[in-house]
Amino acid sequence: MAKTETTETKETTTKQTITQRVSWLLWGGLAALVILMVSAFSHAWQTNQALKAELATLEPMLTAAHMEQDELRAQMAYVQSDEYVEDWAKIHAKMTLPGEVLIVSVPVTPSPTLPVPATGTPTPAPTAEPFWPALWHKIVGD
Repeated sequence: MAKTETTETKETTTKQTITQRVSWLLWGGLAALVILMVSAFSHAWQTNQALKAELATLEPMLTAAHMEQDELRAQMAYVQSDEYVEDWAKIHAKMTLPGEVLIVSVPVTPSPTLPVPATGTPTPAPTAEPFWPALWHKIVGD
């Protein structure tokens, strides 16, 4: 009987040890899974915050691009209209519709005047003094 009790005790101890090991493995796996999930959530949170900041930066640019697009569409509609063709023909091509008279303004330019020669007595041209006397006068100062 002692032998069966010992065998039963060993089997119970072995079962408890196996159960304990499986329990620790499950808890360890669960802890690793929780850590992995927290890490993934943290990364997703940081990415979300970065994207929100970038969105806040890009929204004014998007609004400005939409406004520019609207202006360009309005300009395209005007350029494709008959009104634009008429305005261009009148302003740039100097064309008129039947029954209209084109008036071209010509700028007035004054006629060129010839210079009037001065009348009076001509001044006599100075006579050239020979070299040596001229040098002497420059040195002495006479």
